[in-house]
Amino acid sequence: MSQSEGRRAVKLLASVHGRGLEKLVLLFFTAVFAFGCATTATPPFAQLESVVKGNRLASGAELQGVRVTRADAGIATATGMGLQKGDRIVTDSSTEAVILFGDAYQVILAPDTDITILNPTIFQKIGRAVVKKLKEIREKFRVETEYVNAGVEHTEFAISVDRASVVSVVVLEGEVTIESRAQTWAPQTIGPRQAAVVRSGQLPSRTDRLLQNDIDRTFGWARRVEAITLPAVIPNLSGLTVDEARRELSQAGLQAGSVRQVSGQPIGTVLRQSPPAGQRVRAGARVDLDVAGESTVPNVTGMTQLEAGIALGMAGLNVGETSEEEGIEGRPGRVARQYPAPGTSVPPGTSVSLVLAGRRVPGEGDHPERLCRVPDIRDVSVERASGILREHNLRLGSARRVEGRRAGVTQNPEPGAQVRCGSSVDLVIYFVSPGTHDAPTETLCTVPDLRLVPVEQAPSVLRRYNLQLGGVRRVEGHRAGVIQNPEPGAQVRCGSSVDLVIYFISPGTHDAPPGIFCTVPDVRRLSAQAAARALRASGLRLGRFEAGGDERRQSPEPGSRVRCGTTVDVFAVIL
Repeated sequence: MSQSEGRRAVKLLASVHGRGLEKLVLLFFTAVFAFGCATTATPPFAQLESVVKGNRLASGAELQGVRVTRADAGIATATGMGLQKGDRIVTDSSTEAVILFGDAYQVILAPDTDITILNPTIFQKIGRAVVKKLKEIREKFRVETEYVNAGVEHTEFAISVDRASVVSVVVLEGEVTIESRAQTWAPQTIGPRQAAVVRSGQLPSRTDRLLQNDIDRTFGWARRVEAITLPAVIPNLSGLTVDEARRELSQAGLQAGSVRQVSGQPIGTVLRQSPPAGQRVRAGARVDLDVAGESTVPNVTGMTQLEAGIALGMAGLNVGETSEEEGIEGRPGRVARQYPAPGTSVPPGTSVSLVLAGRRVPGEGDHPERLCRVPDIRDVSVERASGILREHNLRLGSARRVEGRRAGVTQNPEPGAQVRCGSSVDLVIYFVSPGTHDAPTETLCTVPDLRLVPVEQAPSVLRRYNLQLGGVRRVEGHRAGVIQNPEPGAQVRCGSSVDLVIYFISPGTHDAPPGIFCTVPDVRRLSAQAAARALRASGLRLGRFEAGGDERRQSPEPGSRVRCGTTVDVFAVIL
């Protein structure tokens, strides 16, 4: 409803209820329209981060060396001001400017440059600009000129337009795709240390390998501007203690941000930092630190083996040797004792040994030798799941609720697996606590299947799907395998995390029906082909094999006695 329509409604009310009501309602409508105007104002698309005059930051009247025109009217220039779609930015003959598009793109304008903001695109009429991608983001940045468009692909590049409308593109890192606006020639990709010159109505003239002098001449002025606007260089803090890192940052004109305890050695030293060493930032910027710390052993007594593995994994610890004893106090199949004891401070990654209370020996009705097919119980209630498992001669093990990045249910063993009748099936129910949801976006991405992908390759696979790797936990289970959350094929917001749980079988927990037994050889340092040959020679089979990692582990472990024909899995471990 328009303001004039609102006034007519007020007068109609006044004719019925009197002038006093007219004044009250008129005040209400005035407030509503004022609020509506404020909330519908055009949001800024970019920000004028800095203005450089000569070899210093501009101030006062010098800021007017950058002229900003909005809706055909000039507005006062100020550092930090928001720039809107349609704003025209013009630098004079002695002024340079830095414009930020969110935290993803930086554009540096040389003197005598004329651009218009199109979000997340600029139209460059004349002059020189250097575009740098600051972080990974799906949305591409484009520079449009009269005849040529240039699109950014993980890169830093320079683009210039002279008075004859000749466009020059020089790529420093990554790739830039150039295309004719009139579609007179096919799009071309310009790679690192390559250049292209485009004249009206002609094919691009390319240079496939630039000399370092050409690179320095093209980007030298932009590096000078960055040195002025971002005077602090982040030092390398790797291996320093927190106190030493703070002193280094203070001497560099910076400060420590968040300090997070993570797994690693030696204890108390910096393992990772963000932003990375060598990056230029503003004075006083914060640098986040990941420091190798100690973990407190949680109390897992009374839990199932799966529950204990999850609890220890969330504490940054591993499941160590697991055994089962008859005659000790505790619920059968649950943790009765643990070492180290609860509350002990240990280095992250320490293995915690578990002793389980002995289980009942299967009777004749348990069908110990017969195999049963595991049903899918992920979409039913826990009570219904127990009944479905009984119908399939199986039983429900643990059903644990765990906070995750996405709500869902995983089960171990997975649906369709063939297991010994009478076995347990465990459930992990993921829930998302209030306030942990990612900001909604309009684009959904499909989750790939990572269950047969080596751990070290999972991040690159997910990046191709515009996703990222979340937590990776190794948990002892009844059956070796991998579960991922969200599951393969799920539609999730682009940029979401995918968590992996890698189940392994510790020595002594393998089923041992009557038959011939074989000794497991050590194949952790062998290639996949060599491991397969060694296992075949020992009467065993190679299952899952992950290359790379800081080290490898295998399940069953070397020296174990298992039934001949058993599958041996080799896992890559990232420390």
